[in-house]
Amino acid sequence: MKQKVVGIVVGLGCLIFLIGISFAAEDIKDPILKKLVEKGVLTKEEALSVTEEIKMEAKEKEKKAEEKKAKWEGSFRMRHDSQWFDKPEKADRHRERIQGRFGFTYDINEMAQVGFQLGTGEKQDQITLNQSLGDIFELKNVWLEAAYVRHKFFEKMLDVYLGKFKNPFTPHTWIVFDPDLHTEGVAIQARYELGKPSVFLNAGAFPLDEISGDSSDPWLLGIQGGIKYGEKDKFDLVVGLAHYNYSNVDLITADDNKYHGNTMNAFRVYNATANVSVYLPLYVGLTADYVFNTAADDNNDGYLLGITAGSKKVENFKDWQVFATYSRVESDATYDEFLDSDFRSGGTNNKGWTLGYRFGLGKGWAHALKYYITENVSAPIAGDKRSNEEDRIQIDLTYAFKF
Repeated sequence: MKQKVVGIVVGLGCLIFLIGISFAAEDIKDPILKKLVEKGVLTKEEALSVTEEIKMEAKEKEKKAEEKKAKWEGSFRMRHDSQWFDKPEKADRHRERIQGRFGFTYDINEMAQVGFQLGTGEKQDQITLNQSLGDIFELKNVWLEAAYVRHKFFEKMLDVYLGKFKNPFTPHTWIVFDPDLHTEGVAIQARYELGKPSVFLNAGAFPLDEISGDSSDPWLLGIQGGIKYGEKDKFDLVVGLAHYNYSNVDLITADDNKYHGNTMNAFRVYNATANVSVYLPLYVGLTADYVFNTAADDNNDGYLLGITAGSKKVENFKDWQVFATYSRVESDATYDEFLDSDFRSGGTNNKGWTLGYRFGLGKGWAHALKYYITENVSAPIAGDKRSNEEDRIQIDLTYAFKF
């Protein structure tokens, strides 16, 4: 009898144990872990611990993937800026100036990206973020420089931009558009590989102003096509041909016109740009740019020739570049509001040299010097307060970061 009772107890114990294993296995979703528990290789607690670790690793991977969707970047520049004028009534200027930018892009999905960027600046100037120091330590302005969405189609062969974004026309030089310019409206950038060479097409429609008393608002319509070709570590060639049509710019008020040079308000501008980069033991970059306004009968063209030598980019310690550029832009070669704001204080009707160098002091840290020797091409128009001749030196410390 006693042996019978012991047998029953042992049998019930084994049954409870097997049922426990079965229920424990039911709590485990991973089929491999579940089978190991059923065979008694792992306990329920060990299997659940492994399951929790797997979940934590998956969450960490998901978090890192989400972080990769956001890209932050910014820059800071400290500058000494001196200008010397030939007009006795125009005093020379010596200023300490800063420039700051901070922004990000975020990939909403594989086809949509949003971007925002803030920047410094003394006023709502579309082509400079310079902020002079002084004014008894007054607070400084921060402006919205970019706010846009970028849609990517056809395996990133076509980009569509909506909002306020970096100038989509590339290549170009400052004799048409200042590098700080951010356009507003809609633009496309398309590219197609043809083996080693590739072709590209850029186009955009941009409202320049909204005139409440007139339905014919000022607009800029632009289109650019070109080709890229290169051999890795040997050379790169980029050639672009663009047409820019400015309509109804005569309706823009004098208060909105910050720069000078134009004698008329009709601009059907053609622009040809070529960049050649050669990678010898020393990097050498050559740039040629030509602009022609078919809407003007005279004083209607301009050109730029430039050379850069040294490192391809100045990003790290001991990277360096030297550069020299000569340019000549007649009064009505293009619309005067968007040219380089530093060259003879902006606008058209100017010519001269830009000389300088850049030197890397560390990762994301560099020193630069730029010297301008400029003068007017022809007699200035009424209201043009610029000096006929202007020399300018800019000494910079720049810092850039990404994360």
